[in-house]
Amino acid sequence: MDSLRRKQDIPGISICVGTTQKILWAQGFCLVHKSYLVALDKIESVERDRIRIHQAILPISNTYRDHFYDQIGRSSK
Repeated sequence: MDSLRRKQDIPGISICVGTTQKILWAQGFCLVHKSYLVALDKIESVERDRIRIHQAILPISNTYRDHFYDQIGRSSK
């Protein structure tokens, strides 16, 4: 995972995801890892449970994998 970007290298804000999750899902966002909530329309590619958005490569965790692939209309298998 050499190309996996570290959390501190990706600009963002710290928020309580649990309180905003439903609102963001309705706006086209998906939780893909306990540390990453992504805008589905910004995803450039998905390969081997990793997402590329611009220069960042983010992991898709086992916990959120099936839900993510359901959201994008692909099978996780």
